[in-house]
Parts: sequence; C-alpha cells; structure tokens
Amino acid sequence: MHCLAISHKTAPASVRALFAFNEEEKIDFLHQLQEQGIVEECVIVSTCNRSEIYFVGDMYAVTKVQQSLADFKQIPVEDWMKYFQVYMDEMAMRHLYKVACGIDSMVLGEDQILGQLKDAFFLARKEGVTGYYLNTIFQDAITCAKKIKTSTNLSKIPVSIGTLVANETAKFKKEDGSDTKVLIIGISGKMGTIVMKNINGRPGIKVYGTIRKHNASIQILEPGVEFVDYDSRYAFMEEADIIISVTSSPHYTITKEELLKALVTKKRRLFLDLSMPMDIDKNVEAIPMVTLHDIDYFEYLSKENNAIKLQEVKDAQAIVEEFMEEVKKTLLFHEFLQDIPRIKSMFQEKSFESILYDLRERTKSSEFQVVLEALKQL
Repeated sequence: MHCLAISHKTAPASVRALFAFNEEEKIDFLHQLQEQGIVEECVIVSTCNRSEIYFVGDMYAVTKVQQSLADFKQIPVEDWMKYFQVYMDEMAMRHLYKVACGIDSMVLGEDQILGQLKDAFFLARKEGVTGYYLNTIFQDAITCAKKIKTSTNLSKIPVSIGTLVANETAKFKKEDGSDTKVLIIGISGKMGTIVMKNINGRPGIKVYGTIRKHNASIQILEPGVEFVDYDSRYAFMEEADIIISVTSSPHYTITKEELLKALVTKKRRLFLDLSMPMDIDKNVEAIPMVTLHDIDYFEYLSKENNAIKLQEVKDAQAIVEEFMEEVKKTLLFHEFLQDIPRIKSMFQEKSFESILYDLRERTKSSEFQVVLEALKQL
C-alpha cells in the first residue's frame, strides 16, 4: 500500500486547488489507473485541505501514479513534486489511520474528515477499484476513528471549522447594534449545512442561504433561516454583513467586478471562502472596507486551539497502534491462507522436531525467539 498526498501541511490553498478532485474526476482517474494496470486497488480522498491517492501496486507504481496525476491535471511533474509527500507500506497505513481520526487535520480531531474519507472509500468500492487489501484497511481505519471518538476527548473539544467560522461571525459587531446578517452561499451542501448549524440561533445573528430556482423544493428544516435566490446573491450582498461561500462550483461565486456593481453602502463586510478551489475572487479584498479570509486563515486560528488537544492526540495514537497491529495480522494471515494446504502436508511428511530444526536454520535469532515464545504459549 502506498499514498501520494498533498495537504495543508505541505502546500498553500492556491496549490491544493490545482489537485482537487470532484466526484466525476475521481471516477475517471480511478478507472484510468486500474485499466492501465498501474495499480491493483485505489481510493482518492479529496477535501478542501488535502488530496490523497491510496493505492496498491508494484515497486514502480508510485512513479507511474505521479506521472499519471501530472498528465490528468495537465501540470508538469517537476512543478508540483515538492508539495507532495509519498508514504509507503506501513507508513502509508499509519497515515490513513491518522487522517481518519483527525490527527492529521488542520483542526485536530475534527469530525468532517471521517465522513469525507468514508464517502471516498464507498465511491471507490462501488466503482470496483478496491479489493481485499484496501477494503480491510479502510474499514478498520473507520472503526478505529469511531473508537477514538468515543473513548477520548479529541473530537469533543469544539474547535472544528464550523465552530471556528461561528466564532469569527460572533466577533463581527455592527456599530448600530442591529443583527448581523450572514449569507451562506452553498447552504444546502454538507459543509454549508455544518456552518449554518453552528451559526444559526446565536444571539444577534440572522442567517440567509442561497438556493437555485431549479432546487426550489429543497427545504432546510432549521428555524429562522431565510432563503435568497442564487441569481440575486449580489443584490443581497448590499445588505449582508458577512458572506460565506462554501460550494463545489468550479467557477467563482463572487467576482470583484460584479461585487463592485452591487455594493452601494460603505460599511464593513466580511467574506469567508471555505471552498477548494476558491469560490471568491481574491481581488475582492482590494475593495474598501471588505475583509476576505480563505481556508488557510482558519489553519492559523486552529493552531492555538490545537494545543489543548495534544494529550488527547497521544491517547488516540496509542489506539491507532493497537488497531494497526491487529489489521496487520489479519492481512498477513490472509496471505498465508493459500499456503496452509502445503504446510499441512509437510507436517504429515516430516516430524515436528525436524520442522523446528529447519526453522532454526532459516530464521534470525530474533525471529526464531518469536516462534519459540509463540509455541510455549499454545
């Protein structure tokens, strides 16, 4: 098992955006890798903070996946290799477990990554590009993450992206003391719903969300939330105080040119872009009295919050090692199953003593000690 990974730890948002995968791209690239014989099994995890390719293949597979990714994204390998990390064998397995339980996240212990990883795995399994090896490891990593969630406080300390965004909106105070109007573009999506639930109901905040005409039947059962037609979003920004964009759109939801046409009143406005690729034209921050924060800003905010979770991380890492030890035995035994008939017949042909002496000749002292200790405990 190997992993080719880019994340918030290795690259800025602008670079990560180049390697983001939507669902259609995931399916295309997964099948491309398998049909070309580059990998035996494969899963792609792509979020706003990371894009990672987990795969099973021979010793040349890593180089081939790197080149295939470069071709697929139409970016020369030499332009992006410095941003990627390569994990192999046990290191790749450990990295997956750390990702699943939130240890590797921008906000330690955040819950969203587990759901995103599950969705990525289920998609790959549905497409028929996983097998026994990745199925076993991913399912165990998911179970391990659930165990950590219930037996440690890692995910119970409220410092997820949703709460960080909510805290940021709460700090925004209007001079006249009236309610802060928050517009969420992409409110019906997974992350948009999370952000909305963290903000809605807080004192002094009124939440609005965009909705497209062809999706007019969508209802978010959350008291107090009102809706704005997506095509009228710029007009509403004139009265909004905070605009949060969190969509999976490949195009900007807000551009400087269109925003300038819409804004008449001179007042403070806060724009929060939680998408990857970015939803909001970076140039809007040049507009007077406009502040724009992207996903990397919340990495800065999360550092102080993460400090209080360090002991919980140690506890979580201990659980990860326990689960990994068991899954490694499961995988080893699965590989061994095909040899059982041959070994059974060997025991019929040779005495136990001769087999034991043969093992002594074939193994190192440390390995032979393990065999002897295991036999003593039978």
